Amino acid sequence: MNSNDYGRMRTDIMKRNISLSFVFRLLGILVSYLLVSVTLTYLDQERYGIWVTLTSVLAWLEYLDFGLGNGLRNRLTESIAEGQKEKTRALISTGYLIMALFVSPVALSLPFISSSVDWPSFFKTNLVSQNELRLLVLSVGSLFAVNFVLSFSRQVFFSFQKAAWVTFSGFFSSVTALVSILLLSFFGKASLLLLGIFLALATTVSYLVLTVSFFARRREYLPSYSYVDLHILPKAAGLGLKFFVIQIAGLIIFMTDNLIITRVLGPVEVTPYNISYKLFNVLLIVSTTMLAPLWSGYTDAYYRKDLIWIKKTIKKQLKLMKYVVLIAITLIVFGRFLIKIWTVGLVDVSHSLLTAMAVFTVISIWNNIFAYFVNGVGMLKPQMLTAVFGAGINIPLSIFLARDLAFGSTGVILASSISLLPFSLVGPIQTRMLLKSAEKNADSES
Repeated sequence: MNSNDYGRMRTDIMKRNISLSFVFRLLGILVSYLLVSVTLTYLDQERYGIWVTLTSVLAWLEYLDFGLGNGLRNRLTESIAEGQKEKTRALISTGYLIMALFVSPVALSLPFISSSVDWPSFFKTNLVSQNELRLLVLSVGSLFAVNFVLSFSRQVFFSFQKAAWVTFSGFFSSVTALVSILLLSFFGKASLLLLGIFLALATTVSYLVLTVSFFARRREYLPSYSYVDLHILPKAAGLGLKFFVIQIAGLIIFMTDNLIITRVLGPVEVTPYNISYKLFNVLLIVSTTMLAPLWSGYTDAYYRKDLIWIKKTIKKQLKLMKYVVLIAITLIVFGRFLIKIWTVGLVDVSHSLLTAMAVFTVISIWNNIFAYFVNGVGMLKPQMLTAVFGAGINIPLSIFLARDLAFGSTGVILASSISLLPFSLVGPIQTRMLLKSAEKNADSES
């Protein structure tokens, strides 16, 4: 099969994945919006703020794989392109084992952590008791450890260019969570502990259903301890370490906002911030739905030197940016009205917060267009350096703008936007240089 045939086949796979992903993502967005209003009704603003803060902190632990998951994803895609089934199964088996080893120290230390921290003081609340918060952290943290291992299935699905499966998993989890909260609302009074357990279990169930379904159809890749091969890790680990640095930087830029707001402004301020973020997050969700299958697509195309396909794909993404800007402006204008309807009048946000959130969203989507390409080809150093710089300035700048300049939560998202700007300039330049270099190498070989 020549490069043109591979290109057409790859494009067909991308289109199918993107189409299915859009369907599941759209349904997932609708369910997630319902989930917010139902959760707010079941709890209250302060308990909701505590829950959002806790899940933000736990999300930090997703980076415990030290970037190895993404490194293995690239190696998996290459081994699949080469048709090496034994190597592919070894990579999958080793990946699951490594995820379990990485999360084990956290799981074992949870009883000590949950009992030794003054949680009401940490969350700045007098509404929820120490005992309930301790049990919440212990139970949700334990389920997180299980979900951390199961989440390696996402890398497997992406490598096999089945991104739609990942999107369906998120949709299935949201539906399960929504049904769970409705049942809780019907049968009893508000309980942050029960809500946490049910929502974490929803994720566990979704991962199990998809993982079992996938390996039932592809038994030749079924994880097995006998296929574990730690010798294949060094190459993936070298790339994974760079991913890890980028992930930690991203963690600081993207995942500290709720915690900063809680500590500087109080948990009540988390709710309007989080709601406005979710409003604009629909744009990021749509963007990542389109880009997610392309990561492994870029790996495959770069491996096969199909540079024409890569250029066409990036150009299509850039053309869509004008629609992103237009929708972001529309959400600024109508955002307060939409949020009042969405939250049944329980939450109001300022125009300044909506505007800052729009700027952050546009910059994030622009950066992702180039980040997914350089991630796919594994050329991470410029992205890593700009990410480290952004992470270094993010927290002090957030506190300065939010507290010292009295911008409130608007200052926190402005700081995140400023932290992303370096890669907004470096990403397009690096992409152009990589493609020119690859063209020269292809010409010299022909």
